[in-house]
Amino acid sequence: MENKTNLDQVRQAALSRILQAEKRDRFWNILIVWAINFCLLVAFYLLADFSNRLHVLLLICSLLILAIVFGGIMALEKYVDRKVQLILNAIELVDSRQLDDPIETRYPKN
Repeated sequence: MENKTNLDQVRQAALSRILQAEKRDRFWNILIVWAINFCLLVAFYLLADFSNRLHVLLLICSLLILAIVFGGIMALEKYVDRKVQLILNAIELVDSRQLDDPIETRYPKN
């Protein structure tokens, strides 16, 4: 039983390190993408002739497309996070049931 507890602690530590690394990578990826988008919008703003209605329309359309894409990416991220949490909860539930009675979990009595 001591070996099982140690294995659970190692697994929990590994999962927490993976989660921290994933959050850090996600933060930097989002920051880099938004920095590039910001630079492109500043360049467009400096080069655009706002007396021309087409340039104004292009600016508005590009901002709307960026907002839609960002909203879709955030919704997808939340969906994936929710599904990962569901899978991790299922793994923990199976683990706790196997600790209670491993034979009963595999071969339930009717």
